Amino acid sequence: MRFLTLFCFSLLFFSLSAQNWQQLNDYPSSGVDDGTAFVIGDKAYCGTGIVDWFASQRNFYAFDLNTESWTAIAFLPLGWERQYANGFASDSFGYVFGGYNGKFLNDLWRYDPHNDQWQEMTPLPDSGRSGAASFVVDSMAYIIGGKNDSSQALSEVWAYNMNNDSWVQKSNLPFGGRWRSGANSNDSLGFLAFGMDDTLRYCQELFEYNPLTDSWTKLSDFPNGGRNYVKMHLINGKLLAFGGEDNSNTFLNELWSYDLQFNSWEELNPLPEEGRRGGMSFQFQNAFYYTTGLIKNEGRTKESWKYEEPTSLKENGWVPKIKLYPNPVQTVLTIEHPTLVANEQWHFELRSSKGLLLKNQQMYGSITRIQMESLSQGMYFLIIRSEKGNFWKKALKLD
Repeated sequence: MRFLTLFCFSLLFFSLSAQNWQQLNDYPSSGVDDGTAFVIGDKAYCGTGIVDWFASQRNFYAFDLNTESWTAIAFLPLGWERQYANGFASDSFGYVFGGYNGKFLNDLWRYDPHNDQWQEMTPLPDSGRSGAASFVVDSMAYIIGGKNDSSQALSEVWAYNMNNDSWVQKSNLPFGGRWRSGANSNDSLGFLAFGMDDTLRYCQELFEYNPLTDSWTKLSDFPNGGRNYVKMHLINGKLLAFGGEDNSNTFLNELWSYDLQFNSWEELNPLPEEGRRGGMSFQFQNAFYYTTGLIKNEGRTKESWKYEEPTSLKENGWVPKIKLYPNPVQTVLTIEHPTLVANEQWHFELRSSKGLLLKNQQMYGSITRIQMESLSQGMYFLIIRSEKGNFWKKALKLD
């Protein structure tokens, strides 16, 4: 019986690890959709959106990307609740632009993480708008498209200079308006895909923007139809496109990758839960994060998920001499590893079979012990991280 249990859990481990999805701690407020997020250093900042009865929010929370835990921070000022806003950041400050709270907004707020305060900056010198896309190249944040009182999908592009708090209008989108597109950037170029145009068509085109020439170039058509509410991030030279809604009003759990070098799309492992749209997303190193959103027939969710690129979970050529015993384990799991000197930074993560982080601790000396007695029977993932790379092993807990 014990052999059968071990065999079944081993199959479960390989199935789950192939997906590279891990469920994290829930967003620490009500379920919400259409919020926004930005990253400064090793913290992501998430907030705004709407909750039940379409109540706009001004809440904000910080997500520590090292401990994967949430804490409350200063909310936007009272009266400035919103949904469909844009979030972006410089190295030192975060920004929230525009959105909708019964009217279309053109205001801009800057968040200082050092004093936990918001400051109102120069507003967009044009009409308010919601559901625009945005990306940052150098010190310029680009606000692309969106929706206002007079248009279902704007074609305007504005650039905000984060160094001198000024706006300049760029050339309009040559392919027409876009609302709720996905966008991201690398060091020199911006990328825009999906969304809805002013005829309410669900778009599937991917474009590249060159700030030096203020010009757009079509790169590709997405091979699986148009969609909007897609979240897009750039990791290891590939654009990741997650979730959203297609033209049949299906909420999607799909994850796709576009290789910029080879101009090719690849479908990756989907989120192992229901499809969703309108969540907040961010990236850090080789990981993509998605929290909250709207799930069809279930409503707004507080779930948080993380997708790690496979290369960040592989050994990356680093195979330390590690012994893990006893395995299976009932009470204390021992990790025997090379003696660590003062300047070596190793730590382990213990995760459940669903990827939920249970323990996160720095390692010292040559022996690390993990208390397992209080954990339920099942398969657990032990991930060891260091400056040299990442290494994982599986551990089976028995009652």
